[in-house]
Amino acid sequence: MIGWLCGTAIAAGENRIILNVNGVGYELMATTSIVAAATARGDTELAVFVHTHVSEDRLDLYGFEDAECRDAFRTLIGLSGVGPRSGLQIISVLGFEDLTRAIALEDVRSLQRVPGIGKKMAARICLELAEKGLGSTILPAGKAKASQKARNPIRKDAIMALQALGFPQKDILTSIECAIEVHGEPKTVEDLVAQALQELTGKT
Repeated sequence: MIGWLCGTAIAAGENRIILNVNGVGYELMATTSIVAAATARGDTELAVFVHTHVSEDRLDLYGFEDAECRDAFRTLIGLSGVGPRSGLQIISVLGFEDLTRAIALEDVRSLQRVPGIGKKMAARICLELAEKGLGSTILPAGKAKASQKARNPIRKDAIMALQALGFPQKDILTSIECAIEVHGEPKTVEDLVAQALQELTGKT
């Protein structure tokens, strides 16, 4: 598995580069910042953190400016419905800092800036990444802990209640995030379940 490469860029396109490393050309799908750096540096060496993505019929390399962006990308593609190309676009548009800030502040609109990411998808990504801890380092420790204590038990209990009713996990997460965006933070599990059910069943 390739995790890091350093060489000179011999070609750069819209979302990919070819990196010459000791005479071997590695083609990488890359963030816009990496493509821009490859275009600007010419013969200057370029260091790239790499994710090696293996599928049934191919092996692709994805290049990032630092380990944080690469690790955030790996977290993103672990989510249901987020493939490598979508994950790369999210990192390209937001970068690591803006992405983690959006997750910490539950800023769904920032994620909607990414082409192809609609409101429901953005809400689900925001919630699932928050559950994985991405963005927890952005808020001050006291505020993060207080926020977590205030909302996580209600959300978790509501998720369990909706799962018991037979709804799919990804639909539950999306409906809960949409309900909170519309109605604000719930005071009780019952309130959140009722609001999420309205989203799930299409009622107003």
